[in-house]
Amino acid sequence: MNWWLLSVSSVLVLAAGTFTALVYWANWDLISGKNTKADKRAKSR
Repeated sequence: MNWWLLSVSSVLVLAAGTFTALVYWANWDLISGKNTKADKRAKSR
């Protein structure tokens, strides 16, 4: 029973970590895009 709980918990942790990484990567892409636009505006001024 312990190995079953351990395997399920490990799978949940891996899934949560992957999901968090994907969300963080998507947010970072948006943030970096906004930063580049802000930099272009600052340079144009």
